[in-house]
Amino acid sequence: TQAVEWFEREATLLLDLNHPCIPRVRDFFVEGGKHYLVMDFIDGRTLGEVLDKVGDVVGNNGARGVTEARARSWGQQVCSVLSYLHRQTPPIIFRDLKPSNIMVTEHDEVKL
Repeated sequence: TQAVEWFEREATLLLDLNHPCIPRVRDFFVEGGKHYLVMDFIDGRTLGEVLDKVGDVVGNNGARGVTEARARSWGQQVCSVLSYLHRQTPPIIFRDLKPSNIMVTEHDEVKL
């Protein structure tokens, strides 16, 4: 079907991606009419969960929350991976970028 062809085409593109902020796709398959991607496990929390727990971005004045440096680091990592995706042929557009779709590891590494 067209859905299976689309899934296989997208999964094949994902297999070739290699960026530290993108979990590796190891395999894909269709079974019982359901589509599966086998990807690296990301041990972390979503950016949304992190922000809910610690509060909003603050300056370096000792206030509770995310430091400016930490927020900048996350932003730089997101920009790096988006730039990488946009340079692919054809360009890859991450269409649902939001805090709940960004993982943050215990070492503050961002994963899309």
